[in-house]
Amino acid sequence: MTATEDLIVCPHCDALYQLKRPGKGEVARCSRCHTVIAAPRAKAGLQIVALALTTLILMIGAATFPFLRIEAGGVGNSVSVLDAAFIFSDGLLVFLVVATIALILAIPALRAVLVIYTIAPLLADRRPWPGARNAIRLAQ
Repeated sequence: MTATEDLIVCPHCDALYQLKRPGKGEVARCSRCHTVIAAPRAKAGLQIVALALTTLILMIGAATFPFLRIEAGGVGNSVSVLDAAFIFSDGLLVFLVVATIALILAIPALRAVLVIYTIAPLLADRRPWPGARNAIRLAQ
């Protein structure tokens, strides 16, 4: 019997195969529907880390720069994501502040950091850092 970690499923027809990593220049295709199941991509890890870093940088801008501006009669007002969250920081609405910041900023930032933590050592051909398996599971 094969362990479930050694199996891969075709995303199109649900055919089940034993996982065997394709070599350089090879592509694993489904024998039923000929869908590509696995294909090595050059510098895929570098692209993922670059996108995660870009996400972190853009989140800083998204949190601090105004996303809404209203102007009428020469008087204007603008608000950023953090401003909008902290408006509700009185009384029982503190939970709304925590939920807003967590769902818009903290959780996506944590996911990007965990992806970088998991993939960065692999790009340098080093062993994964401790807890990398749990980090990528949490990120996903």
